[in-house]
Amino acid sequence: MTTEDQEQLRYDATIGLFVRDFEHFVDAMRDFIFECFTKNGLNDKRLAEIMVAELTARPILDFIPPIFQVSYPSQNDAKKAIDNFIKPLYKLIEDRNLIIHGYHVGFGAEGVGSYSMKKKKTQQKGLRVDIGIIDVPLLNRYLRYLDSVNRTFVGMRQQLGSEKGIIRIIKTFRVDDPPEMSLAKIKESTFSSDT
Repeated sequence: MTTEDQEQLRYDATIGLFVRDFEHFVDAMRDFIFECFTKNGLNDKRLAEIMVAELTARPILDFIPPIFQVSYPSQNDAKKAIDNFIKPLYKLIEDRNLIIHGYHVGFGAEGVGSYSMKKKKTQQKGLRVDIGIIDVPLLNRYLRYLDSVNRTFVGMRQQLGSEKGIIRIIKTFRVDDPPEMSLAKIKESTFSSDT
């Protein structure tokens, strides 16, 4: 097996770990929502499960701040704490979508090491192309970040009975070096055809 083949396998395996850990993140958000409903008197957790079972990461994340505010209305700094925790998770979801749905092309020494991803999106004014650069070390940083986020959601679920406890968990969430993908957004306002 060539070095290029080994690097490709390593990259592919790390993408697989990222996919797995991202799905754990989505499940952790769902579990948190279920526990909030139960804490607030919903006796049959299946009702909450039905509501969020088919939702993707972004809509589930959108549910968390209002559910949190209803669960802890007396906490004035709760909204700020949950917003600070949630805000970078939207970027994580965007990056995940580019990683998973983008077209990966290897480059670097002999075509290995780093990968360029391209994903096209339609907009009212035309087409936008998102281009990201990623490699195995950056994917590993995403894995560490996802692990920290998942552990925070577990801690939040464990503290649901304690308003001060859950706020403390959220406020102590820290990631020293959150992942940051090099990303270019190119707007193509005209469409051409090869006729």
